[in-house]
Amino acid sequence: MGDMSAATVKNYTVMQKLANVILIGLLLFVRIQTETKAFSFPLFVVMLSSVCVFAVVDSILLHFGYFNKSVVFNAVKLIELIAYFVFYALVPIGTVMAVVLMLAAAIVAEEFIVSSSGYDRLVIFSREMGVCVVAVISAGISYAVNNEIVWVGVLISIILCLLSVFFHVAWQLSKVDYYEHELSEIKVKVEHLSDSNKKLSEYQEKIRQVNEEINYQKVELKTAMKSLEQLNTESNSQKELMKTLVASFDVKKCVSTTINTIMEVKKPKLAAIYLEEGSCRNKHAMLYSETDYTKMDERLKADADRIFESVKKTKGQGAILTGGSINTYEFVGENDIKALAILPIGSDKVYGMLVIASNKDTFFDQGLNFYEAVMAEFDISVKNIVLYMKTEDMARRDGLTGIYNRLYFGQLFGETVETIKKEGKPLAVALFDIDKFKNVNDTYGHLAGDEVIKLVAHTAEKYSEVNGGFAARYGGEEFLVILPGYDENTALPVLKGMHEEIKATIVDTGKYKINVDCSIGLTAYPGLCDNPDILVSRADKAMYYSKRHGRGQLIIDSPMLDEEKEEE
Repeated sequence: MGDMSAATVKNYTVMQKLANVILIGLLLFVRIQTETKAFSFPLFVVMLSSVCVFAVVDSILLHFGYFNKSVVFNAVKLIELIAYFVFYALVPIGTVMAVVLMLAAAIVAEEFIVSSSGYDRLVIFSREMGVCVVAVISAGISYAVNNEIVWVGVLISIILCLLSVFFHVAWQLSKVDYYEHELSEIKVKVEHLSDSNKKLSEYQEKIRQVNEEINYQKVELKTAMKSLEQLNTESNSQKELMKTLVASFDVKKCVSTTINTIMEVKKPKLAAIYLEEGSCRNKHAMLYSETDYTKMDERLKADADRIFESVKKTKGQGAILTGGSINTYEFVGENDIKALAILPIGSDKVYGMLVIASNKDTFFDQGLNFYEAVMAEFDISVKNIVLYMKTEDMARRDGLTGIYNRLYFGQLFGETVETIKKEGKPLAVALFDIDKFKNVNDTYGHLAGDEVIKLVAHTAEKYSEVNGGFAARYGGEEFLVILPGYDENTALPVLKGMHEEIKATIVDTGKYKINVDCSIGLTAYPGLCDNPDILVSRADKAMYYSKRHGRGQLIIDSPMLDEEKEEE
């Protein structure tokens, strides 16, 4: 409000300066024209001097900002107001001078009423009363110097002037009220808008936080979904692996399937399974591996036995290594391996190990659950295979000697014949019988006889397996040795070595020492016999030829055997 009042006062002051200039000019004009005799020279000088002084004072007040100082400004304006009303009462009514003086008085009156009032109603009313007092004084002066008719005209013009001033002031007050109302509404709207902006900012901040939380949850959900997909893949792989392991009794196939499953699901750089000797009826330790690093694979195979011994010493705890500790295993070499796991296989007894290597140092951060589950399934499979082999051996092998029995020999020999026919290879068959075995039983007893049979069977199996063949107990004290890929010439030194070892071995029962000898008949396909289906009967003829001609001999099949009559 104070700014509006100051601006208004400044506008009125400018207007009054213009009015003062007009008054000065008018006074000079009137003086030159001598408008009326009543307008005497002294009055002219006073009026001209006053107007000039008021113009100078207004300029000073406006320049130095004194219109903001209500006491000084109002005092000056009150003096101006009194002077203009007095001058108005003294100049002739109806002249241009009187009109201009009345206009100047109206401007000063409005300045006096409004300036520095802050549009306070009480202040404005009190100043309006002051203006009325000045107007009454002016009317009194006019009454004293003029006749009654002139005085009435002066009084009416003063009243009209006051009414116009008061009306204009009232109009300004109404405008101020309107502006104040609008301003208050704007302030309310601004405050409301500020509150709305604040709430909007808070809401935007909440939305931002919610979005951040949603994005974080999206990342977590994506990670969880990825983990879930991985778990689902692992679960399905384990199911498929279990089906394969349960359905198969082939150790090599089970190992190969297990390694392939690990490589497909986890994608390490190396997956290997080591099985110690005898763990699944294997006569030698086995290592199966899959990797792109050929040298690392070769070094692992060379060092597998030593690594497995260290695993057994840790009581089956295994090890997970990262960083520089991996270099303690030389087989890793120069390859970029950052994570290595060596885990034992076997629930009751450790009989193997699983080796996993990766070039990611976080490869095992998710734990070993998958590998432990796979190893548990593999362990069960191995136990089933061993059990199956034992059960199968009960049907295939001779209960006393442990070598194949005659029933299984028939099946195995038929498969061998089919194979050598397809491959075009030779096949040697030897049938031998322990000499005078009945005398052994009668002289030393059946337990001693059993020991002799076991000794001969063990020797026959040893020479058969070393040379890629197999041995079988054909019945009683008769045994068969089958050598695929051997003809009569290559089989002869093998059988001679077996014969010599049998003869050189003494069976010590603790009470007796028994010397053993045997008669051997040898035949071969296709060199000696062009029909592989009768190889056993041809070997039988050769053996009986040995027994009829002094025993303890190795006889090779020939056409002359057909001319011999069997001994009764």
